[in-house]
Amino acid sequence: MALWPLLMVAAAGTAVAQTIEPSAVVLAAQRNAIVNWAEYASANNILGWDAATPVCSWTAVVCDAAGAVTSIDLGCNSAGSIGGGSSQFCATKALGTLAPELAGLQSLASLSLNGQSFIGSLPPAWGSGGFPQLTTLLLSNNALTGSIPDSWATGGFASLTDMDLRGNPQLCGPVPPSLAPAPLTNISAGFGGRFDNPAYDGIPIDACLTFGRDCGKPAADYFCTLAGYPSALNFSDPVLLSPAGTIQVDTILPSEMSVCSSFFQLCQTFAWIQCSPA
Repeated sequence: MALWPLLMVAAAGTAVAQTIEPSAVVLAAQRNAIVNWAEYASANNILGWDAATPVCSWTAVVCDAAGAVTSIDLGCNSAGSIGGGSSQFCATKALGTLAPELAGLQSLASLSLNGQSFIGSLPPAWGSGGFPQLTTLLLSNNALTGSIPDSWATGGFASLTDMDLRGNPQLCGPVPPSLAPAPLTNISAGFGGRFDNPAYDGIPIDACLTFGRDCGKPAADYFCTLAGYPSALNFSDPVLLSPAGTIQVDTILPSEMSVCSSFFQLCQTFAWIQCSPA
């Protein structure tokens, strides 16, 4: 499908050249990278994403007052159902690759493509100064492969505070330290199924499935299923977060999604969990 640099419109028998918005060309590259776009868009009632509709009217696209694209939310939660945040489109999942051209959206603050069926590697073009305004990058629960490109650690993502790459079993390698300085506060990589300091919504996972019961492997297994893996392969010894005389740190009990308050209780977590391959 063409990327429509110009659209020829017939008006009173005369061909008129209409210039397409630059952001439309960029977003069309991602649309074209989804090989089942027609089926995906129809099943999920995605409107626009064509030359005839203004970009800011496209489903899942948000613009600022000046018309710059600030958010793209084509995410789907892991359960395949509608939920809060980025989980709208689940009837049919998008199959394709991540478009390098998206890095050209200089005002983009949030990109949610989680819970789909994207394959291939993370685009190197997204680094090296790309996405200067991006604060949230959600790519969890896809089928992405490889590792974080070197270019991602050399000047890109200057504003990033929340990155989620969990649930991509074929992603491997460490998160480059230069990609995760302050203010990056919530980075959830899970490369190759390993999760350091495993957490849910920023709260450390408790080492017990319920308060004081089913500690160790049952809790680790449950966490791995939440992250899209069948079970835990290995895990650290439980770590006491708030020994006497220290600042209290709460944990979250994975099966109940309730908080273990360290003010009243001794809350333990895992330093790391290694989930088994999918």
